[in-house]
Amino acid sequence: MGLCNDGMFEKVKTLALVLFFVFVLGVVSGTIFYMKSGEKREYANGEIVKVSDIMIKDGSEWGIVKNVFIENIVNAFLIFFSAFFKAGFFITILTIMRNGFIAGFFSATAIGAFGIKGALIPATVITDLVPGVILFIIFGSISMLYSMGKIENRKKFLIFFLIFLISTFCVLALLRGFVTTTFMKFVYPKII
Repeated sequence: MGLCNDGMFEKVKTLALVLFFVFVLGVVSGTIFYMKSGEKREYANGEIVKVSDIMIKDGSEWGIVKNVFIENIVNAFLIFFSAFFKAGFFITILTIMRNGFIAGFFSATAIGAFGIKGALIPATVITDLVPGVILFIIFGSISMLYSMGKIENRKKFLIFFLIFLISTFCVLALLRGFVTTTFMKFVYPKII
């Protein structure tokens, strides 16, 4: 007996596709929000410059690792705990959409602040963003199935979550802290 009932792989794939579209909707919403923000846009542009400056400073890597790990833990726990409520799939959908919104707003702000060259800034976070989004979507799909009563084995679900949580988020946080900052140190001087 596995983590899911027979045929659950197809259901996970279907829900993952739905959550991917939710993420894309979040990206589009974040981009539109930035574009319609008017005078607040200048503030956002200033903030992206500050964040970029922080990321390229030597010694900032461990602070970034800590912040990304905490952010990922909060998102994972929201998705995890939503599995225990009948309507928990709404929390999962909102969490995935929120992450998409942030990605879209961040990308639009970088381009708004630095012009087309600013697209290189969000490109530097691809190393951890893409795997992170994929894993959140897969985990969110399984969490939604659990909240709908489609997962049989609660113990295996908890073990899966802990293994997923510890290994994935450590790796993603390290990627953002070290690989992304290395790319950023290379890219940022070419942008400004």
